[in-house]
Amino acid sequence: MTERELDAALAAAAQAEYREFSRRLTPTAYPILGVRIPVLRRLAASAPEPWLITPDSFEKVMVRGFAVARRKLPLNEYEDSAESFLPLIDNWAVCDSFAASLKPFSKAPERVFDRFVRLKDGGEWERRFLAVMIMDYCLEEPLTDRALDVYRDMKQGEYYVDMAVAWGLATALVDHYDKTCARLSDGEYSASVTAKTVSKARDSLRISDERKAMLAELRERLQPRQLKARNLRRLNENTR
Repeated sequence: MTERELDAALAAAAQAEYREFSRRLTPTAYPILGVRIPVLRRLAASAPEPWLITPDSFEKVMVRGFAVARRKLPLNEYEDSAESFLPLIDNWAVCDSFAASLKPFSKAPERVFDRFVRLKDGGEWERRFLAVMIMDYCLEEPLTDRALDVYRDMKQGEYYVDMAVAWGLATALVDHYDKTCARLSDGEYSASVTAKTVSKARDSLRISDERKAMLAELRERLQPRQLKARNLRRLNENTR
């Protein structure tokens, strides 16, 4: 498939109603055509090489990401290819779909840390990418503590980063409740992340009602302490 043929296929698959829905749901600087994700995945299977796909629409960025994820390469080259895609990410949908498509990391989850942990201090979408990668591939033992450490150390305070960290922590609560809850109780995460984690956990069908009630109590107990700590940090920053 040439890029011109890809453009034609996207135009044929575009749906006006879905375009408007996607625009409301996905803030992005890219024009949105209105093509559903399963169609984009199918097109990626026969798309041109990723670097030949011009990132001039949300859908073409998504196809390019899926094409990167499908490449058969030695792992170190695969990591290079994945990282080269990151500057194109400007929204949660591309970020999360791309991360979830990088299946070789499911067989070598430690490589997520080896290659991408430095992104914890990067830009907003680099940090969200790292948070989602950890959730998708690194929450099981023996990597659980390391995953929770990275979530703790990651620069927070931006909505899409905080939501991804909270999503990861809520997922960790399912299989590693005591360990994750202890860290929440110790105030390792910001008030925003803690509140979002509890909210996501309370929506989960895989966490018992008893544990949900305990998490709600934990949130209420931590809020005054976290607010005091946040105000103290702001005071220190203003007096520097």
